[in-house]
Amino acid sequence: MGKRIDHRREAAKEAEHMVNSFIRQNVAGMFFAPLELSPDKDAANRKIARDLERAKIPVVLLDRCYLPYPERSAHDWWSDNRRAGYMAAAHLLSLAYGVWHFWRSTRSQHCRRAHHGLNEALRKYQVTSEQDPVCGKSAG
Repeated sequence: MGKRIDHRREAAKEAEHMVNSFIRQNVAGMFFAPLELSPDKDAANRKIARDLERAKIPVVLLDRCYLPYPERSAHDWWSDNRRAGYMAAAHLLSLAYGVWHFWRSTRSQHCRRAHHGLNEALRKYQVTSEQDPVCGKSAG
């Protein structure tokens, strides 16, 4: 059981690291699927949201609010993650954004569903695999 907890803590640290990397790159916005399984999830989710807010980066949450019930953040959230992935990708493709990335957890069903939606938009806009914006996958 100890290895699983350590792995989940590492996933939270990796998510925080990736968000900070995106902040340094001046991303224009982010979809964020709050961490679920890490024992440090509440603190990590709050830190990630706070860092994005300080950087004035718009955030849309996937599936749920990152705050424990009954608290509620000011961020919008989508519960239909496949549709969220499709709508985000279609919007960016319609604006002809040249550089954008989709970073996802390989274990998160929410991120996998959003990625399916993104792939549907890529097919609709006839984006080739060489142009695929999926830049990384985390085991978290």
